[in-house]
Amino acid sequence: MDMREIYILICIIQMMCSPPDGFEEKNGPDWVNRIKSFMSQSDGAYAMVMMNRNQIYGFRDEHGLRPLCVGKIKIPNTDQVIFFIANFFISHVIII
Repeated sequence: MDMREIYILICIIQMMCSPPDGFEEKNGPDWVNRIKSFMSQSDGAYAMVMMNRNQIYGFRDEHGLRPLCVGKIKIPNTDQVIFFIANFFISHVIII
């Protein structure tokens, strides 16, 4: 990771750590509004995944220049389901 990438990462973290101007968060962070605010201020191509204790969010630039695939896989012979977000398309999955 070079200095430019580190700088960009620090900027993203700063934007996500505070509520957007004009939004009041009474019951903790409103991640959807924070992500929307970040996206409205961001320029360029990106696909990101953000996770907190209870949720996972996937988002990409408005032009879709970077891929972001969301999927669900049912594990055979079980009741288990796996949800995933990836920056590539998964056409075949082998579960061992």
